[in-house]
Amino acid sequence: MISHKSGKGEKFPVRVVMGKEYTHPDDPDHFIESIRLFDGEKLLGEVTFTAGMLGGEGCKGHAEVTFNVVPMGKKMNLVAQAYCTKHGLWENEPVTVEVTE
Repeated sequence: MISHKSGKGEKFPVRVVMGKEYTHPDDPDHFIESIRLFDGEKLLGEVTFTAGMLGGEGCKGHAEVTFNVVPMGKKMNLVAQAYCTKHGLWENEPVTVEVTE
């Protein structure tokens, strides 16, 4: 588990990259369709993609998005999910963000 700190009410960026070590196909029947960010069970944001966003058939890359989050409360447990049209749902290990006053 990774711990980060952020000030209450201060916006901070959360960058989500699908396929850090390996690139992902961008074929019509095999691509990253969405990336979602949760704080525990609460959905904070979602981005959807279409085939071709990384260059199209035969191309590979990393689907990525940056969510700008304003923390509320004392702690956040961030989890990112990505949906691949061929392999299904991927989810990272939770990242804890401690919110300072």
